[in-house]
Amino acid sequence: MPYRILSFDLDCTLLDVDMTLSEENSRALLEWQKRGVTVVPNSGRTLAEMPDFIREHPAFRYLIHSDGAVIFDRETGERHCACLSRELTDRILALLSDYEVLITYRTGGCSYVDERLFCDAQLAYYQMGTYYREFLYETNRPIPDFERFCREAEDAEMLCVFFHDDRAMEACRARLLETGEVIVASSAPHNLEIFSIRADKGNALLRLAALLGVDRADTLAVGDSENDADMLQKAGLGLAMRNASPVLKECADAVANCSNDEHIARYLLEHYAK
Repeated sequence: MPYRILSFDLDCTLLDVDMTLSEENSRALLEWQKRGVTVVPNSGRTLAEMPDFIREHPAFRYLIHSDGAVIFDRETGERHCACLSRELTDRILALLSDYEVLITYRTGGCSYVDERLFCDAQLAYYQMGTYYREFLYETNRPIPDFERFCREAEDAEMLCVFFHDDRAMEACRARLLETGEVIVASSAPHNLEIFSIRADKGNALLRLAALLGVDRADTLAVGDSENDADMLQKAGLGLAMRNASPVLKECADAVANCSNDEHIARYLLEHYAK
């Protein structure tokens, strides 16, 4: 089948263990583009959290970020959004206030965090691992009056929440899902990602396909973690990385014989190009 859209998760999929894009992957992405295929990163990261080498890579016109809340068109500057409404965001924040949580509020392509919690001791309290702490320090913007910021900010792309207690996290997950208005996923331990039921990586892939006039059957998606599940299930072909979580492998159409240190874009070129 001649695939017309390839959708890649970033962390632990297109990016290697050092969170870089290998030369092999970069060349393969350009080759896919040369063949008329739209290649698109599809990430839980905000636009600002994507590395420059992804945001500026010549193979990418479209960038899907914030777990599918936004499709950004680099050529026109347009943002095709499926954000949380103000009213729904307020209800989610009220629910989260019942738990000990650290919230990162994603809006306008950036991520914001409470300045009072922006230190090692607090991040450790909310069970944030070393890698994610470093990532947060590099990419998030600390806000002095965070509660006011959350009340006034518009167009929440998603809320990324870390919990002090995992049992509380699961209880919170259940309450959020009971609303029927949000999708709840996870890309790291002790973490929930909350976004509109209209968003999600899979829905964003279908929105992009409709925008480009591409049939769903002509899309291929690849990922490694829970928040990639919908993307794999809605693509014409959904592949889990060899290093993917067991949950993702169960819902994928197939498992690629390739880890994120073995150049997945090149692997797809060798095994799935027509």
